[in-house]
Amino acid sequence: MRKKVENIIIVCDCCGEHFVNGDGFTCYTDDPNGDNILDEATSSGWMEIGDRHYCDKCHHIDDEDHIVTDDGHKYDYDTHKEIFDYVLEADVKDGDILCGGECIFIYKGIDREQKHGGTANAIEYYACMNKLDDYTSIGPKVGVGCFGGLDYRRAFKEEIDLLFERLKRDGYEWDAEKKELKRFIKHGGK
Repeated sequence: MRKKVENIIIVCDCCGEHFVNGDGFTCYTDDPNGDNILDEATSSGWMEIGDRHYCDKCHHIDDEDHIVTDDGHKYDYDTHKEIFDYVLEADVKDGDILCGGECIFIYKGIDREQKHGGTANAIEYYACMNKLDDYTSIGPKVGVGCFGGLDYRRAFKEEIDLLFERLKRDGYEWDAEKKELKRFIKHGGK
């Protein structure tokens, strides 16, 4: 008789690598929740933080005893509480991808000449998307606030991927070298 069995494997949320133990196993048939294979993974240097898993190559401990992951996250070593490194205006440059509140955006600069808004310190962006809804705005425009009014941080890898996915869906592609959005025609006449 052949019987289908579902198993749990541990996958790195950063690089996609599957955990394989010393015997070559990725899972056990008598481990319906994946707890046994997870114990082996964490004993081998993998980290479980919340619902995310990181292989031994995709995280390190920094000089302040924080867990730093290759996808841009930082966690307190003892509590696993996420730590956000907020940036100041002086820390960012044209083309950086930032996150503030629910918005992920490609930073252009500050609208000092008030071309797009009523204040000389509003942030100007190339593209901006709201993580909560399906809205994506193509700039240059302002609308994500200004430094000092909201905390901004560098976007995490999964946020950058989400922004680029939305841009592609809408027919745009970011050229980081030229610092411009390129419009392309989607196949199928759409």
